[in-house]
Order: sequence, then C-alpha cells, then structure tokens
Amino acid sequence: SGDGRFVTYHSSANNLTPMTGIINGNANLFMHDRLLDTTTLVSHGMSGPNASGDNSSQHAVSNADGSVIAFLSSAGNLVASDYNSKQDVFAYVTPPPRVSSLQINDGSVQRSIVKSITMSFDEPIFISDPAAAFTLTRIGSSGSVQLSSVSQNSPNGSVTLTFSGALTQFGSLIDGNYSLSINAAMVSNIAALDGNGDGVAGDNWVSPAGSIFRLFGDMDGDRAVAANDFIALRLAFGGSGVTFDFDNNGYVGASDFIQFKLRFGGSI
Repeated sequence: SGDGRFVTYHSSANNLTPMTGIINGNANLFMHDRLLDTTTLVSHGMSGPNASGDNSSQHAVSNADGSVIAFLSSAGNLVASDYNSKQDVFAYVTPPPRVSSLQINDGSVQRSIVKSITMSFDEPIFISDPAAAFTLTRIGSSGSVQLSSVSQNSPNGSVTLTFSGALTQFGSLIDGNYSLSINAAMVSNIAALDGNGDGVAGDNWVSPAGSIFRLFGDMDGDRAVAANDFIALRLAFGGSGVTFDFDNNGYVGASDFIQFKLRFGGSI
C-alpha cells in the first residue's frame, strides 16, 4: 500500500494463517498488516475466511490505502459459478469497520447497577480522540455523561467506557434511559466507521433505542422493580452481591434496602 502498512504477496506456505482445505503446491494470496502484525488470507474460498483457494492465486496489486487488492487466480471456489478453471481477475475489498455488539457491564441481564458499556467492532479500529469519539446522553437530561475512562482492547476493536460526574451514583449511571453515539470521523481502520451498516464509511453510530438503561433494583432487566426483584434482594441481603449494592460499599445492607424500597413498584 502507499504508506507501506499493508504488504500483499503470494505463497504456497500452509502455516501463515489457520487455513483449511489446503491443496499442496497451490499458492494463495496473503496480506500482512505491519501496523497490527496480522496476516489475512485474501484468496479465501466461499466457505469462509480461512478456506484455501483450490488453485493458485498471484500477481496482486493494491490501491493506495490498501483497501482494495486485485489479483489473478485459477481457483474455482472464490466466487459462485466459476467452472471453467481459467484464470480470472478478482478484487478483495476491506469494508469500513462496523459496531458488531454492545454489552452492558459483564453481559448479565441486571440493570440495577450499570458501571460500564463495551462496544465490539468487526475489525481493528483506531481512535483519534477518545474523549470526543463517544458521547453518552441521558434522555431528558441536559448535557452528557462524563466518561471517566475509555479503554481500548487491541488489536481487535473492543472499547469499554466507564463513568463519573453528575449523572452517576457510586460509579453507576443514575436511573434513566440513555443513548450512546460514536463520531465516525474519530473511529477508523483503513476507512472511517460505517455507523449505519450500509457499507459506506463516514456515518455516525447510535445505540439502538432502549438498549441502555439503569433502574436500581431491576435484577432481571425488565425495566421494573417488582416482587421477583424483592425475592432476589432478600437472598442477597447481608452479603456482598454487586446487583443490590447501591452505595458500592461491598455490602448489601439497610441503606441499599431503602433505595430499593423507594423504587419498588416503579418502572422506566
């Protein structure tokens, strides 16, 4: 590629990626990312990203940023209905990154305490300005939630947000519904984030409606504090369970019960 980040080459080696369906002697096409130190099988079969081509691929050329690679191949399993065993021209395109999942806390259903939000992406990402890339707002409130940390797991895109400030209590969001947005201009791989999933880079991402909320006492994530939550509280009372520890003192006691009682019978 133009900046030397990506190096594309053909090789008959069978241990560069975890390939399947290898035919000895066939050359496959690979792309090495020098920035992330990862290698990708470019000439992969239709059955998956690790499926070897069933014939040789070679003579790759790349565009300037490395997002498009054109190459020649005699393989018949790279696309559908290729039956003639003749050499064809193929293009491998790296799409812009997308958000693949949204996780609240550790992924459990409880929404009684919400201390972190984790977003995973479908490919590696780079964040130019973490403080400005993510905006979390409480619906109906002015201003946004102060982010105490934005931690990125590398190399593959996973970002965890934690909170502080006026819209939090003891490290958790306060009760309410929230919306999270990502500024596409500040999150990218080769291209900027594809926030709306249309295959075109540069769209901001917004969390699905109703996906982020907090209601203290809501043990099962049904947006209400009811009898089943009270039963769970009774079982946790006197212990160290996080779900009903409102004041984050490591103990479920009388002060936590008072907060639960204020919300009993309520919903959001």
